[in-house]
Amino acid sequence: MTDIRTLELEAAQAALYDWTGVAINTSLIDQAIASEPHLTVTAAEHGWDDGEVLDKLWAILCVTLLGIDHSEQAYRFHTDRWALADDVRTAHDRWVAVHPITS
Repeated sequence: MTDIRTLELEAAQAALYDWTGVAINTSLIDQAIASEPHLTVTAAEHGWDDGEVLDKLWAILCVTLLGIDHSEQAYRFHTDRWALADDVRTAHDRWVAVHPITS
């Protein structure tokens, strides 16, 4: 049986992938959600595919993976969203290589 948290993380992961084309590890998503507890509440009300929810979650992940601040993330998102996604994908792949999934 799958627990509620796992279902939330998988829903967030699927929504992020549909929105950005980047498959983010659920452990990273869990960390991002933990850093912004109200995000889970907003997602429960509107769904993980809600634009506000995705924008906030993506911003947290960009800042975390790329080591940039929120203003640079916003600038890069609005000037070249797909280049930002490519950079996040590369940083994510490095993160996964250092933090292998253990089950």
